[in-house]
Amino acid sequence: MVMRCSGCNQMVRPGARYCHSCGAPESAHVVMCSACGAPGRKGAHFCISCGHGLNTATCPLCYHPNGLMAKFCIHCGKPMVGKLVRPDYGIGKLPASALLADRYEIIGKIADGGMGAVYQASDRHNDGRQIAVKEMGLDFIGNLTPKERDEIRNMFEREYYLLHRLDHPNLVQAYHYFEEQDGAYFAMEYLYGRTLEEVISGLPPGQLLPVNCVLSWGKQLADVMDYLHKRMVPIIYRDLKPNNIIELAGTRVLKLVDFGVARFYKPGKRTDTLRVGTEGYLAPEIIDKNAQTSQETDVYALGVVLHQLLTGLDPTSSPVPYFPPVRSRNPNVPAHVAQAIKHALHRCPEKRTRTAAQFAQELSGV
Repeated sequence: MVMRCSGCNQMVRPGARYCHSCGAPESAHVVMCSACGAPGRKGAHFCISCGHGLNTATCPLCYHPNGLMAKFCIHCGKPMVGKLVRPDYGIGKLPASALLADRYEIIGKIADGGMGAVYQASDRHNDGRQIAVKEMGLDFIGNLTPKERDEIRNMFEREYYLLHRLDHPNLVQAYHYFEEQDGAYFAMEYLYGRTLEEVISGLPPGQLLPVNCVLSWGKQLADVMDYLHKRMVPIIYRDLKPNNIIELAGTRVLKLVDFGVARFYKPGKRTDTLRVGTEGYLAPEIIDKNAQTSQETDVYALGVVLHQLLTGLDPTSSPVPYFPPVRSRNPNVPAHVAQAIKHALHRCPEKRTRTAAQFAQELSGV
């Protein structure tokens, strides 16, 4: 049997992959892999070069290749047509390749917690741009009252709208909020870098961070806190700690993340609806009197963070945080910086540094 090339009409040996006259692949006998471009035998199910499926339909749930006429997936058994709902993997357990909102393809998990997780994903609607997706379970189990559950649910939605509306170089950007099955999600900027907690833990024993580097970080944190506190309705961050601060790779630029417990300040209110924060970074009035979080409590946490970065002392290592004079642990710290941190750590809020802007001035020696 003699075949002719569909490109140049010259005779071609049956079974040939390429025309010997023009070099074109013989479409009558081969198909081109859409993944790697290699030719494959027509009728083959998989590419012999990369293993990608040929002449197949992909299951929209598990992404397993199936025959073009298949009605059910041979891998997961779900229908190949119609409106499909992704499997209920559980909170914090989304596998790679899972698709959210018909748009965000999960690459892997970055971090998780008791009520959700953060994933790295690619945005199919934006040329595969790398993003992060934060998840919270709507039906998580915990020893909380219905009022506390509603407050935590509202915190997650409020976190998105805060990040979506705020605009500051030291804040992460949020793009899209959505709910799907048993979880609530929002897509946000993916940050290439390390948390300050990871920076600290990566230091050799006994080594401290360069003072100039810490001062650069301190001024950025004071600036972003001042920005939050000066909104028309002041925003109190409430959970400032090294694990919520990311340094972008190759720079000294910081990004403040995790606004899950941030709240609006309410003048005249004596306490918060729900006490949140991390032991060691909480101001004394929060622990002793359950007072309302305020600008002063954020300034206290900022002082704790800088004390930790300059001295290497972990405030969570003992039940009662201990803050020795900074220069007793690190004599390279300028006296005015040590004094600024001491002022920010005063146990009495009335005698403490009152604003983040004032703290920034004291760090600069003004």
